[in-house]
Amino acid sequence: MANKVQQAFAEIHKLDVIHGDVRAANILVAEDESIWILDFEYAQVVFGSRGQVFTDEASEVRMLLDRIQRGEPYC
Repeated sequence: MANKVQQAFAEIHKLDVIHGDVRAANILVAEDESIWILDFEYAQVVFGSRGQVFTDEASEVRMLLDRIQRGEPYC
């Protein structure tokens, strides 16, 4: 199970998103043992080769994550 959680966060990191609040309360294990990561309130998006972090508004990060979840372009 720990490996699945690690893989879930690795997928988020591939999208240049840092969750910012990793704890058991923010990880949901579904009946089919799929992993759902919850609560992106403290999430940050990292862009560029220097790893610049943009934290303008939490709502912008949430909108970006919603687009990613729907499979829409995010760049």
